[in-house]
Amino acid sequence: MRTLAISFFKCKLARIYWRLLNMENIRSVLVCCQSGLEVLAKIWELQKNMQLKVFVFLWRWWSARNKANNGEKMLTAVEVCGSVTFFLMQFEKLHEPEKKTISRTQSSCKLPLENIYKINLDCSFDPDKRPGGGVLW
Repeated sequence: MRTLAISFFKCKLARIYWRLLNMENIRSVLVCCQSGLEVLAKIWELQKNMQLKVFVFLWRWWSARNKANNGEKMLTAVEVCGSVTFFLMQFEKLHEPEKKTISRTQSSCKLPLENIYKINLDCSFDPDKRPGGGVLW
């Protein structure tokens, strides 16, 4: 376990990742663990969202290291942390209740009467390219 602790918790590069993910406080607790079982026990004491974040980070960082050890390009800290964020969002989506989609006939948006102009103000505009994105009847 001490080799694992050095890799995951003491490595200078890994420490940067822990800080970028705002988990330095968790790393400082885990680095003191004497066994893999103790590391897991400490992680299970965390809130569920932090447990998942730690496990996803350890998975993504270990995957990045393995690729580098096989001669592939080492991912940057931003790439590893970005993949952690991506997978956390994907896991979150799995647990969201399904949202019902509103069909066009059910929505409150209706065509205006003749000679009435409707302007949707919820739009975007790029002053350099001049196109806008909104509805104008």
